[in-house]
Amino acid sequence: PPAAGAEVKVQAPAATAAATATVTATATAQDVAAAPALVPEPAEAPPATGAALVATYKRPIQTIELKKEVVALHFLGGAVDASDAAPRMLMTATSDGCVRLFEAGARRAAGMVRGPKCGIVDAASAGTEAYLVPADAAEGIARVDLSNGRELGGLSCRGDGDDDETAARELSCVAAGERGSSIVVAAGEGGDVFVWDTRVGPRGSSRRSVGGAARSNAGCAPVMTLHVAGAARVSSLALGGYGDVAGAAPASVAVVASNGAKVFDLRNGGSGSSRPTRLQSREPGTRWCGVAKTSGGEFATLSTTGDVTAWRQSGAGYAPVRTMRNVAGVTENTNSHSSNASFAPAFATSAGSLAVAANGDVVSAFDVTDGSTASEWNISDGMASAGGGNGFVRNGWGHGVNDDGEIVSLRAAAFGFGAESQSFGASSFALGFTDGVVRVYGPGDSR
Repeated sequence: PPAAGAEVKVQAPAATAAATATVTATATAQDVAAAPALVPEPAEAPPATGAALVATYKRPIQTIELKKEVVALHFLGGAVDASDAAPRMLMTATSDGCVRLFEAGARRAAGMVRGPKCGIVDAASAGTEAYLVPADAAEGIARVDLSNGRELGGLSCRGDGDDDETAARELSCVAAGERGSSIVVAAGEGGDVFVWDTRVGPRGSSRRSVGGAARSNAGCAPVMTLHVAGAARVSSLALGGYGDVAGAAPASVAVVASNGAKVFDLRNGGSGSSRPTRLQSREPGTRWCGVAKTSGGEFATLSTTGDVTAWRQSGAGYAPVRTMRNVAGVTENTNSHSSNASFAPAFATSAGSLAVAANGDVVSAFDVTDGSTASEWNISDGMASAGGGNGFVRNGWGHGVNDDGEIVSLRAAAFGFGAESQSFGASSFALGFTDGVVRVYGPGDSR
């Protein structure tokens, strides 16, 4: 500091001459000692991500009441790149055949498409297109453009040489490629897994034959039919192995059938003749009921005892790399609270390491890398649970009771994508229930 009486030169604006000022030093030693000490402000903590962020969700940020059983949920819009800021939408599909699109925070749909009149049991999406599995085995999979509601034709189970009776297959699950891929797979009754390339089929053709009767042989025929020997039904499937190339076709499809879980390689020229890889558990007698793709090219299977096993390609097959115990409830499907008693348990994974599944009367979010539980929410009201829920035992089919006293089960689940801080981002997820309620969890205020 300047001494008492010292002159200090101050640079003034160009229009003014330099000014001088006299500073008088009056502070004493006692004044300095009495001054409060300067305390540095603590560094701002980085924002929570992943499981830590999910653990902060206390209630849904968006609740939608659809009145009909929710059979599928998917997040649409944007791109795979997390920096993309394009608006995202939530697609809901209900058992009455209606597909609706919701913006973040909205209670009313921004658009609706009516699918098969017989209703639907599952749905998938790729880009702006949706693929709807009809409840009637006589109809093919409906293909609709969500941007304008126009029907783009159907996907038929009929191949060359198949008659109408062979073509009429009851399908129960469908999956579509991501990153712009045109691959769609579906399965259900029997051990056949049908693979379509939507670029091959006739766009704009109707699913209905002349005379208006619904026929399963109308539309795009499968380019490949895979077979799980000895299986009575395939209940769940997932596509994986995309690599890092945008628009690349999936390299494999994992299926859960009545006689075990298998992975088919789709890179064999479309012949469908290669033998699948069996997912062989280290514990004899393990029964699988759900499968999903996880990060790093892995698949995750959900067992009927509530265990989740991660599988990684090893040589010519797949090997279990870790098993998370009791992260979900016993999911043996004896559920009678759904219009489709054969559906697989809702089990969804994020682009990172998160997954959600029903666990007794709560829905659990957990980390598939170590099995640690991030948080739990009551099925009945959607609020964060302290671990007890409404008293239903955890060793039963996951369900709760709504305000009307109805038993409710988790029917569908989906994770968002992109930046975690965005609406419908990678740490956001939606849950659909058999009573028609959809709850969205993510960063933000409740609506």
